[in-house]
Amino acid sequence: MSLDFNSPAALFEAQAARSPERIAVSCGLYDISYRELNAKANRLAHFLAQHGIGPEQLGAVYLERSVELIITLLAIAKAGAPMCRWTPACPRSGSMQSSMTASRGY
Repeated sequence: MSLDFNSPAALFEAQAARSPERIAVSCGLYDISYRELNAKANRLAHFLAQHGIGPEQLGAVYLERSVELIITLLAIAKAGAPMCRWTPACPRSGSMQSSMTASRGY
């Protein structure tokens, strides 16, 4: 998986290389270092790519704010896919399809 030099995923990887043991995300009692976050996001990005998520396929996320959300969003970016995030507060009626269409630029 190759990253565009200026992509958010590439910028994150550069930061992870500079300070791998620093805390990247802190959520409640759970802290995760740049190294661990990068490794988890890479594993998920490869899994997503193997299952067709990439530049031509939207990655949709439905998670509460958490470390897992950050891992997932970073993995989708690393896979090169556009993404759309929904929260439990989002209305359910037809908004998912219209949001997906809007995010793809159709």
